[in-house]
Amino acid sequence: MKCWKSFNVEKQYGEKFFVIMSFIVILGTFILLYVPILILFGEKPLYDNHLLFFILSFLAIYPVHKCFHFLPLVITRHKFIIQWKVIAYIFPQIMLIVKEPVKKGIYVISLICPFIILNAVIFTGITLFPHYVHYFTILLSFHLGICFTDFVYLKYLVKSPANCFIEESADGYSILTEKKASLS
Repeated sequence: MKCWKSFNVEKQYGEKFFVIMSFIVILGTFILLYVPILILFGEKPLYDNHLLFFILSFLAIYPVHKCFHFLPLVITRHKFIIQWKVIAYIFPQIMLIVKEPVKKGIYVISLICPFIILNAVIFTGITLFPHYVHYFTILLSFHLGICFTDFVYLKYLVKSPANCFIEESADGYSILTEKKASLS
């Protein structure tokens, strides 16, 4: 295999960029979605009980999001390592390090899987429990902020060749293509 392109998004943009942009996405999506969702699904009055359940759901979104990243890799029997890191002394970060090259399609599914599944669950909650639409809108906004990083990685992968492989290393990510056999 030969390297088609290597990139390290964290070195290119910086960790603070992702924290700030994720926060902007959280605020922006809440501001843009709250009123339309309230008009479409909300019922009067909105309830504020079950706050503990909301807080636990809020805290569980990030680990559940990461578990859904692992799901396609577990199904396809890829080997990976899970590591923890703390950003800005406050924000825990769970990192998934794949030990072997992964086909582009599986990696793309791994990136999109949490976005599709968790947002579907949240929208189901909005429709089934309209009195708690404000809680679900906050959860949706928070989850979309978490998904920001996934979409940055997806931006790089969309432009790569169709039959390539993605490999993680200490220097970032490498997009690998198969060497063509030479006719001698």
